[in-house]
Amino acid sequence: MIGGAHFRHLMKHHTPVFYVSVVLTALLVFWGYFAHEHLADTAQSTLTLTISNFGWFYLLSTAGFVGFCLYLIFSPYAYIKLGKQDDPPEYSFSSWLAMLFSAGMGIGLVFFGVAEPMNHFAHPPHGLAEPHSPEAARMALRYSFFHWCLHPWAIYAVIGLSMAYAQFRRGESGLICTVFRPLIGRKVDGPIGQLIDILAVLATVCGVATSLGLGTLQINGGLHHIFGVPNTVPIQMLIIVIVTVLYLISASTGLNKGILYLSNINLLIAGLLLAFVLVCGPTVFILDSFTTVLGSYLHEFVKMSFRLTPFRQGDEWVGSWTLFYWSWWIAWAPFVGTFIARISKGRTVREFVIGVLFVPSVIGALWFAAFGGSALYFDLFQDGSIADAVQSDMTSALFITLEQFPLGIVLGTLAALLIVTFFVTSADSATFVLGMLTTNGSANPPTSTKVIWGILLSSIAAVLLFSGGLAGLQTASIVTALPFAVIMVFMCLALFTALRKDCQVTHPRTPESEPKNILCPVDYSIYSEKALNYAIEIAGKYGSKLYLIHVLDARVHGVNEPVLYRFNIGDESAIKELKERLLRCVQEDIRSKMPVESIIVQGVPFVEIVKAAREYAIDLIVMGTHGRTGISHAIMGSVAETVVRKAHCPVFTVRQAEYDSG
Repeated sequence: MIGGAHFRHLMKHHTPVFYVSVVLTALLVFWGYFAHEHLADTAQSTLTLTISNFGWFYLLSTAGFVGFCLYLIFSPYAYIKLGKQDDPPEYSFSSWLAMLFSAGMGIGLVFFGVAEPMNHFAHPPHGLAEPHSPEAARMALRYSFFHWCLHPWAIYAVIGLSMAYAQFRRGESGLICTVFRPLIGRKVDGPIGQLIDILAVLATVCGVATSLGLGTLQINGGLHHIFGVPNTVPIQMLIIVIVTVLYLISASTGLNKGILYLSNINLLIAGLLLAFVLVCGPTVFILDSFTTVLGSYLHEFVKMSFRLTPFRQGDEWVGSWTLFYWSWWIAWAPFVGTFIARISKGRTVREFVIGVLFVPSVIGALWFAAFGGSALYFDLFQDGSIADAVQSDMTSALFITLEQFPLGIVLGTLAALLIVTFFVTSADSATFVLGMLTTNGSANPPTSTKVIWGILLSSIAAVLLFSGGLAGLQTASIVTALPFAVIMVFMCLALFTALRKDCQVTHPRTPESEPKNILCPVDYSIYSEKALNYAIEIAGKYGSKLYLIHVLDARVHGVNEPVLYRFNIGDESAIKELKERLLRCVQEDIRSKMPVESIIVQGVPFVEIVKAAREYAIDLIVMGTHGRTGISHAIMGSVAETVVRKAHCPVFTVRQAEYDSG
């Protein structure tokens, strides 16, 4: 029994987001239980409206997320760390990948690993190939790669990076609304922020419930295929109850025990299955398929990303597959993104994006090539009839395929166990994230809160299965994801705004410690002059030695003194003249009171500045910035931004307006 005082203590953790979200979720459960036909009809009409009017938005926004992630890898913000500069990664790289992969795709990948390619093999997308033909097989794997590789992980990366940056770099709570502080300021602490979090919670509930429903269907399908257990709704409800108990037990153990251990078990079982299929299956065919289809996927990437059928009525394939997947990933994004952010402290922006975007994509592609490719091989060359079986029961696809291998029953049992552990891990992770989002971003939400969400998640999955089966699950994802897709577009803008501010560091009134050696790059511009004045001010205050550096860079145009570049760097007299000219930037009476040394070098500006800072044991760099003045600066960042990222010491950057305003 929970005492009244303890109960009130737990309730203090909860926010209006918790109460509103729980009430809305509970209403959906009651609606499905008492009027499941009405729920199914309403959801179907809403689905039709969403697909017919907003399909274009799903495609454009999702493609935009991929482009944004690719930009971040090569942007000037790539080296920003999600945390303090000396924060190490909280988890090993392998454990990090295991947890994000288990949370991000587990059940779905096992469910669709054979079912999707074989469905496309029997019914090629848009009728572009003859059913059951070699071309249909290639297209089946290509679209499976398309639906499961870069696009979904780009969606996860956007929200995960946004939240990790806000939480570990800016010290925000673990709430999604805090990501938008760079755009709307304190409004994130009011009704607008609460609305964002409520939408995130509802999208998560429906997205995760969809996956739990798929997992239930496949567990039932596996038990039916292996042991003859009836494939009925009552059995599915029993499965949900049993697995709910399992993941609530796991949820009570915390992040570093239940989820971490189960994620590593998932990776181990999945790795063993994948290795067995690769070694004992049609190995050469699998590797050839992986290579060929990967090239085809990359070649057709842009065309597939924007494919709609406005000139051909009646083609519902995009809505049934691509839009379902994009909305499913977006509905999962608050959950997976929040979870990935929670486990990604200490990694750089580039490391995060590459790890989240590419590593799971390659693993997913290899999974489809192995399992889907094996099924295609059996149908093409050994009359396996797997595609025909998929048409009548998608849940049996994986188990029928595994029957073609040695130890088929053992493999099928192992696959069923993998589905259960993925189910438990996904639900456990979801309850953890929903607990965070509804307890004001608590890094360790109360067990009671996780239990409440665990029960509601299972209830939603049961209601959706009861009211519409697989079609009901798909409908729920597409409808609930639309408002959060809009939120994610603005999330990209908020993250970009925050990253730009991070790289445009302005000087504080005083350094954190007394610098012994100060380096000031000089290029004879007004910005450089302002920075030099500030450097002199600091050096005079602390008795520091001032180093002036001028980098001769023949690539620079429009500099006030172009004649400086018309000489041989080996001309000692010219170097001496330039050094004296550089020293004259500091008035003679000031030079008499502090040590000043001039440095003339030739090369790439940011490289030479960072190199000089190390060579002369510089404690502080003070430099002006023009901002981004060319194509290279637009892509890689200004010289000052790059120095901020790469220098071993603090860097104060000064703009004229910022200096004048104090």
